[in-house]
Amino acid sequence: MVRVASNEATAQSAVSSISSLTMPRVRTINLGQSTIPSMKAGVEVSNQLLANLEKLVKEVQTQADKFPKLAQVMAQRDQQQTFNAGDELW
Repeated sequence: MVRVASNEATAQSAVSSISSLTMPRVRTINLGQSTIPSMKAGVEVSNQLLANLEKLVKEVQTQADKFPKLAQVMAQRDQQQTFNAGDELW
């Protein structure tokens, strides 16, 4: 049987690409001189979408940063415990 254990390096590797994501700052869409209401509404929707996307990226990064810490805690627990499944130790 294969021993089940947490791996901090694997967790860090999995989140490294997420942690390096960045969103351009103060990026908004401008329409200029158009007076067409649907185009103005489209600009507002696009700008809100960009703001929401930036919030989403930040939240995903926050959650991803927790995985290496969690893996470290689990690895410490793995070192302290021995799993007994019948006659075999894991």
